[in-house]
Amino acid sequence: MFKERTKRICVVILCHAVLCGAVAADGATAKGGSLGVRTNDGRKQFTLSADALWQLNVNERFDASALTFYKGKLLTINDRDGGVYEITTGTKSVGEVKRTDLFSRRELTKVSPKRSPRYDCEGLATDNLGNLYLSEESQRLAYRLAQDGKLEPIVVDWSPVQKFFGGDVNASFEGIAVAGDRMYLANERSAPRIIVVDLKERKVLDSFFVDSYGFAFGGPHYTDLAFAEGRLFILNRNHRCIFEIEPETKRVLAEYSFAQVELDKTVAYFTDYPTGTMEGLTLDRDYFWMITDNNGKGRIVDARDSRPTLFRCKRPKWN
Repeated sequence: MFKERTKRICVVILCHAVLCGAVAADGATAKGGSLGVRTNDGRKQFTLSADALWQLNVNERFDASALTFYKGKLLTINDRDGGVYEITTGTKSVGEVKRTDLFSRRELTKVSPKRSPRYDCEGLATDNLGNLYLSEESQRLAYRLAQDGKLEPIVVDWSPVQKFFGGDVNASFEGIAVAGDRMYLANERSAPRIIVVDLKERKVLDSFFVDSYGFAFGGPHYTDLAFAEGRLFILNRNHRCIFEIEPETKRVLAEYSFAQVELDKTVAYFTDYPTGTMEGLTLDRDYFWMITDNNGKGRIVDARDSRPTLFRCKRPKWN
């Protein structure tokens, strides 16, 4: 047991070392994506700190993925099946999750064009009309729940970006964001790509790739998206950072590191992989909100505590 605990702690330390280590100087890429090329594009760089956090009480393994505000409520997903959960936060660093009837397995099965033994729900988003969106990874699909309660799959011809799709059903649509008639989907890893869809025409308009200043094995992992104030925000789990993107030019305006938040010894989790644990992102005027998918692993300070953690980080004001 001691050897196993030591091994896992070393993995966490290695993650931090990789994040802060050398940066590739050329444009080389590998099968797993970019190796972390320094782009020298003039992006602003910031380091985030958490001004509040909550361990979320759950009664089952809860692999939290996605965050969004919807009708004044903070929502998340347990990516082990269908369904959306409401988060409530207490005053003593403890929060609660409660299942809602949104995107339930039963309702998804009624409209899904594909049969699935389970649903791997990963992303949540809203638009300015009050519609709620879901990205489902194993089926490579997006769904929309309209204000009137109508639930429908958003069927798109993916042929323009098919070359970025691999056979790993766990490396598919991990995040979603909507702005007007544009839908953004995050093809998570292996061939990470942000895909832009015209919601009216149901067709792919564009796709693009952005990378971090830092280095991480396997390149970026896009694990969630958010859209606010005319900007697209991308959660990059592998480099432990958030990108702020100008959507028309695809230029990275700012990069926000949350490494010191996630790897703080009081909250860091054991992990079997040299990747981060953040899989949910949303924001309001003042804060970034992030949540962990720690895959049922416990925290280093208490291996029995596998509750996911919700973080709130003050947004730097620079523009």
